This record gives sequence, C-alpha cells and structure tokens, in this order.
Amino acid sequence: MNCNSYSWRSALTGHLVAWDASSYSASMVRSLDDGLFCAFMLAKTGRSGEARTLMSMLGGRHATQLSVCMKKTAEFILVDIHVKAYESKAFDQTDKQLILNALRSIDADDCIGQALANNHLSTIEFHLGNFDRAQEYAETAAALYLQAGAVFGANHLHSHIGQVRLYRGDLLGAAGQFTKMVSSTHPNAPDGNSLEDAYRILSAEVCYEADQLQEAEQLLAPLIGRHKEIDAWGTLHGAYFRVRTRLALERGGLAEALGILAEGESYAQTRQMKLLKRQMQLERAEAYIRFNELPQARRELSQLKAHPDLKLWRNNDDWGLHSTLIVTAVARWLVRNRQGADALDLITLCEDEAIRRGRLLCLAKMRIVKAEAHWQVDQKTLATNSLLSSLRLLTGQPFRRFLVEDGMYAKPIVQAILDGNYISFPPERAIKTALQDIMYGWVVRKPRAQNTADQSHAAGLEKYTYEYLKLMAAGMSNKEIAMLKGVSENTAKYHLKKIFKQLNVSSRSKAVAVARELKIID
Repeated sequence: MNCNSYSWRSALTGHLVAWDASSYSASMVRSLDDGLFCAFMLAKTGRSGEARTLMSMLGGRHATQLSVCMKKTAEFILVDIHVKAYESKAFDQTDKQLILNALRSIDADDCIGQALANNHLSTIEFHLGNFDRAQEYAETAAALYLQAGAVFGANHLHSHIGQVRLYRGDLLGAAGQFTKMVSSTHPNAPDGNSLEDAYRILSAEVCYEADQLQEAEQLLAPLIGRHKEIDAWGTLHGAYFRVRTRLALERGGLAEALGILAEGESYAQTRQMKLLKRQMQLERAEAYIRFNELPQARRELSQLKAHPDLKLWRNNDDWGLHSTLIVTAVARWLVRNRQGADALDLITLCEDEAIRRGRLLCLAKMRIVKAEAHWQVDQKTLATNSLLSSLRLLTGQPFRRFLVEDGMYAKPIVQAILDGNYISFPPERAIKTALQDIMYGWVVRKPRAQNTADQSHAAGLEKYTYEYLKLMAAGMSNKEIAMLKGVSENTAKYHLKKIFKQLNVSSRSKAVAVARELKIID
C-alpha cells in the first residue's frame, strides 16, 4: 500500500481500509506528510521503536519547513505525542504544554486536529492522575470527532471516558461507556474488531472490580493467545494482563499469575513499553502481597522506588510516580507486616491528593486498607467508620472485589459492623446487604448461589434452604446465620426446623450429611 495515499487523519475517520506495516520501508517516505502517516500507523501497529526513529529523521530532514510553518509543527507535535503514547512512556507537564501550544496553531475548522489534541490532553491528564480534567478533554474530543464525521475516533474516545469513569469509581458509568464504544460501530467498519477487543478488555476490568469473575473470564477468553494482534495501545495491554493476573490469583494461584506477568513483561520489553513494564512490576508486588510473600513484595516495590520506608515518601514530591495505586499497595504491605501505624501515616500523607484529583476508586480501596490498619492498632470504631466511608464513597456502585480479596484482614471489621458493634452510624440497608453477601462468600468460599433452584427442588426443598444448609455446613451458629440472612434469630431457628422436617432429620449434622448425600450442597 502506498503511504502517500492517506494522511494520519485517515486512521481516525475510519476511511483507512488497510495498512500492511510489514511492507513499510524508509524509502516510502517522500514528504513530511508521508512520514507523519507512516509514524502514526507504525506506532498503532506495535512498531513504536521504528516510529520514533522515523520521527527523529523527519525532525531533522524537515527542520526548515517545521520552523516556518506553525500548522505543520502542530501536526508534527500531535503525531509525536501519539507515538509517545504507544511507547507507553510517562507523560509530564512539558507534554501538556506542547499540546496546548499546538492547539493555538490548529485552525478552528480543523475538527480532527482539534479532536486529537484534546484526545492527547485527556491521555496526559489521565496519566498524571487528574481524572476530572481527563474526562472533560475526552468529552470535548469525542464531540469534535463526531462533528468531523470521524466516527471511529469518537468511538475510541468512549474507551478514554470509560476508563476515567472507572478510576473515579463510577463502575456502572464505565460499563455503559464501553458498551457505547461497540454499539455505535458498524460490524463491518474498518477497525471494528479493534474496538470489540478494547470493549472486551476494559469491560472485563469493570467486571473484576465488581467481583463478577466468571463474566470477566468470558470476556477475555476469545483474546487469550492472540493478544499481540490487539491494538498496541499500552493502557489496553496493561488492563489485559492486569485482569488475567488477578483472575489467575483467584483460580490458579501465585505460580500461574507470575507466569502471566512474565508474559506481560516480555511483551513490554519487546515493544519497549516502559510504563507497561512498570505496571507488570506493580502487579507482581500486589500478587506477592496477596499471598503474604512480603520479602519478594518489598523487593518489587523498591524497584518501583516505592520502598515501604516512610522517610522516602515524605521527601519525594513525584506524585506521577507514587500514584495512589502504589500507595495502596505499600499500605497493604505495611498492614500485612504488622505496621498498622505506619500504614495510617502513609495514607494520611496521600489521602487528600486522591480526593483533589478525583481518584475515588483508589480512595475507596485506600480507606479499606486504612480500616484494616485502624483495627490492627486497636482503633476499632475508626476501623468500622473507615470501611463504611469507603462503601459510602461509591454508593450505588458494585464495588466489591477489593474488599473480598482482603478477607482475612477485613472480616472482623465487617463482622463488627453486621453485629452493630463499634459503629457511629448504622450502615444503610444496601451497604448492609452487600456486606452480608460478602461475609456469606467468605464463609462458604463462594458467592451467594444463583443456580440452585433445581437442586433444592429435586429434594423437595424451597430455594432459600440451600443457603441455610451451606451456612450450617460451615459451622455457623443460629445467631450468625440470622445475621447473614438479615433475619431475627427466632426466624432462623424456624427455617432450620422446617429444613430438618423436610429432610426427616433431627440435628444439624444429620441435615448436612443428608444434603451432601443428595448433592444439594458440596
């Protein structure tokens, strides 16, 4: 394909039918416009190293033209930042200022140029952790793409807006945004498959945060083994490996998770994606923390310049480096290392920053760790208040997985809340129900069953009896069962007696034995 048949705008309008990156050679580049198109497409197809080399060549070869034509300089900057995004490098305020300067030279009626500039500003603010501004720029870019008839560019922006909403704690809004990304794309549209892949990966991350693990696995299943074909956007690959790793920790254990992370790090190394490599390091630290492999986790955190020594944090203002994600990981490590007081100091140091930047999902996670730290230093009322504030922060959202993962450390706090102990203000009904569901999952080691009607019916039992039998099998008392079911102790006793009669038994142990024999419970 002749590269001078298109401009870089073609990839955003959806008019680009195909581009064979393997046929690229420097001899194809006959003009600055040719070069910018090739660099744009090389980065998009995972050849960011060649794209960077080409941009350096263009900067030297066309230095005179770039020095006298501000519009071409603006286009050069737009493509240069595009390449940097695919290199998965960290952005800073200098990059932001470059784009703002370029915007001044882009014609007001050049909607695609204006849109890509706002697109980049959204990406930069997202990387800097300024989620409010990131969403504003993304929404502006999407509107400009639509104004120019660049439907693919507008649909791609749904992924940016969705990610911003996810990190702001709006899981439901993020899921809706990702659905819009594919629902408004024609099935035969150019790059339609890449949007479908992005939808699957990003939606899987939402499902994971909502503790919908089966749904997350189903979304990722078609992509396993062909992730290298996915658009080379680093953020997308970060989410892909992140969710796969966390699912592996739940299903296959630490060894399987570390294998996936090694695959992700190798991919990042091959593509020279430094930021993706750092994300894999952070996930490895988190994996070690989950399995209480604290020396290994400490080593990984130290390589990220996030050593648990608080003095290093107090003397470092690099908030781009020490994001709230890393803060949460380090605080988790401190709690597991029995350093609850240090964890509280660290969270206090960083909590206001998360609030100012709109990082509500990270803030909610941070407050769960804060609750665990308070409990560890015997500040039980502060612990329950902190955990409830985490859930109230994301009221109406299916935010569960992080709390579920911390069962051993969070369980006594949840139990205290459900028992009505150490709480300043009782939890709202929805929060109490969510905590009952989570406690149930911890007790029986699986979420509340949704498909047990047939089993119960086969034994002549009503649907609700399955959960009572599971709780009895877990050794829970009548009082504990009543608390988890949200009923009085007398009501729980009534249902248990009814179950005994239906199974023709006279004791808990016999009821559990018969239920297992009938395969009503495992």
